[in-house]
Amino acid sequence: MKECFSCGNEALGTIPVGRITEKLDALFSRNDLAGAEVVLDYWDGEARKLEDMRGLVTVLSEKVGLYRRLGQYEKGLEACENA
Repeated sequence: MKECFSCGNEALGTIPVGRITEKLDALFSRNDLAGAEVVLDYWDGEARKLEDMRGLVTVLSEKVGLYRRLGQYEKGLEACENA
């Protein structure tokens, strides 16, 4: 993969997993679970568009944890199946 130095040194064709994780940490520290779901849904779609399977697995893993916290077990199982 090519490096994109104007984009924070992330490889082209991948989602910014480090920045996503930082954003999620900030949202979880404020217990903003709805905000975390919005972020995860957005990056789920972006990872799929880019065919970034590594990034997608990370997002899906975070979704599993979020849905466990929310008690949304069907969504959690769906995220597991997608991963």
